[in-house]
Amino acid sequence: MITVDEHENIVVISIEHGKVNALDIELLAELSAVFRSLSSRDDGAVIVTGVGSSFSAGVDLRRIQDGGRDYIHTFLPALTTALLDIFQCPLPVVAAINGHAIAGGCLLAAAADLRFMGKGRIGLPELAVGVPLPVAGIEVLRAVIGHHAYTMITNARTVAVDEAACYGLVTAVEPTELENRAMSEARRLASIPPHAFTTTKTQLHAPTMAAIEANAELDRAVTAGWVTSWKNGHISDYLASLSR
Repeated sequence: MITVDEHENIVVISIEHGKVNALDIELLAELSAVFRSLSSRDDGAVIVTGVGSSFSAGVDLRRIQDGGRDYIHTFLPALTTALLDIFQCPLPVVAAINGHAIAGGCLLAAAADLRFMGKGRIGLPELAVGVPLPVAGIEVLRAVIGHHAYTMITNARTVAVDEAACYGLVTAVEPTELENRAMSEARRLASIPPHAFTTTKTQLHAPTMAAIEANAELDRAVTAGWVTSWKNGHISDYLASLSR
């Protein structure tokens, strides 16, 4: 599901899971484990990317549909954990968004320090599916794009790369030199004295982490919302609409 390569002091994490790198419990657990294994390193930087046409096309809704309540109760905490393991990684993290980054895939990309995108669409169609976003997802997105988070979430759609750049969700558009640009920026960030970068990153993220902690109880309502959408057929209806 995940390949880890090292180029000098740059760790490249590549997601390759099914046709579109859809997020399920197993992938999220492996992603968390990889990022946690980096927490003891005191130098270098990380690039996270996808293999194929998508960075990640988001939550595997068919697994949600088949697994129901029990799966939802396990999946949502796993999504939050993976998101925060990326967001809180002490090393600089660069997302090389090689293709579509949708819903949960968009959130994982947002958790990186820099985000370069070559092609595809990115966004948060959760409300169109009929499910709310986890607290951590909203707060990480708010940290990255500020007041644009409200618009992006409530529009419940994906946008092209140029529009995402206007929101600040994409640091820069790199249609032809994505890998080279990501590596160049990762090396630049790795050249910063690690204690300076890590301390500054912690300071910048502190308000977001405080907001997540303060609103943690809201995730009960988020989970209930996913279960309700599963029970009422909203998720199955959305899946059916994709095949029309």
